[in-house]
Amino acid sequence: MDVGCSTGMTTLIMARRFKKVVGLDIAPLALIEARKTCPNENAQFLEIDGLLAKEQVVEIALDNKATGIWVDIGGNRELDTVVLFLWYLLRHLPHVALICKSETLYKAARTSELRMENECAGVRWFPELVSECAQRQMGKNRLAHPQQYPLKTREDGLPICRFHNYDICKKKEDCPYDHTMCHFCLMLGHRARDCTKMKSEIPVGSYRAKRNHHKKKHQIAEEEEEEEEIARPDDVAVVAVGDDGGEGDL
Repeated sequence: MDVGCSTGMTTLIMARRFKKVVGLDIAPLALIEARKTCPNENAQFLEIDGLLAKEQVVEIALDNKATGIWVDIGGNRELDTVVLFLWYLLRHLPHVALICKSETLYKAARTSELRMENECAGVRWFPELVSECAQRQMGKNRLAHPQQYPLKTREDGLPICRFHNYDICKKKEDCPYDHTMCHFCLMLGHRARDCTKMKSEIPVGSYRAKRNHHKKKHQIAEEEEEEEEIARPDDVAVVAVGDDGGEGDL
């Protein structure tokens, strides 16, 4: 499986080596390109945000008898989200090889005080980080990931940039989307994160509350219960791979 397959370059490499490959990505346009890049009959592409719909990722892995999962996550996803997603996969797919490319996780691996103090810290480093991330997420207020907000356009059809409105648009002046209009109220002169109408109508709740449209109520309750009972096994080893190809030697 290729979680975060984008335009399918890595999926193509995998399709040449495995009997079946499933690519997941949140961007419809990227998936269109992925199907062109990797037209192989043994490759399948699905529009899913794995980080928010991790139960679906597990179901797909089990249905397809996956033996390995390659997780390619952009650097704009925060550490807590990445770590809790990987932890969920480790717990529910213990016999599946899991490799992750994430800037945030790579940096955490390189700067971990525990890793520096103890040469055997690779055994405990990741579970310790999971506990820290879970604690931060409980009751933490923040906006959802920009791509989780619906696509909106101006009257002329130009999309309004969600990253500019809810986070930071790294493309800045090179961004082809509108940076002048609020994505929430569609007024000029401010961003959605500064919109008084949005703050009054939709109080920013916890991270989990922002995912209600992705999950049923009983699924949310089940996840909360699991996070409270996070275990710390002594047999977890993690390799974090950075975009430069370097590895945290854990």
